[in-house]
Amino acid sequence: MINDVKPVVRPDGVYIEISITKQGRRLTKGDGFVELPNNDFQRDFALETFVPGTSIAYPIKWMDNPEENTYPAHVVIHYEQFTAEWWGSFPVGSGLKAQEEEREGTPGNTHFLLYAILLTAILVLIGLFIILMRRKRRKEKE
Repeated sequence: MINDVKPVVRPDGVYIEISITKQGRRLTKGDGFVELPNNDFQRDFALETFVPGTSIAYPIKWMDNPEENTYPAHVVIHYEQFTAEWWGSFPVGSGLKAQEEEREGTPGNTHFLLYAILLTAILVLIGLFIILMRRKRRKEKE
């Protein structure tokens, strides 16, 4: 069952999350598509083994910096001999826009990781220098 579609800001852009609940009693796989007719957007996707009685929020990369608006959406998923279909819409409001602007305006975890690696390398080099200096002093005393 397709419950809804909503936009979500992630580190690399805005995604559409399709909320899906697996009803029934068997494991199943499926494939489908999502389209935003007013946005000329369509993506195919594949659902791997889905366990009965569980739910997922299936993420699909959409775009960076969408305009504030209400976007009609259409989702179809084919499971074996069954088809689930959903028509609806989702809003992109000021809250999502603020999250997206914050994501675009601040350095991501990549910068932090690079700085951490650089700092670690410097500390290792300083440690090696100290060890070498101590060995040199010991040899001079002998």
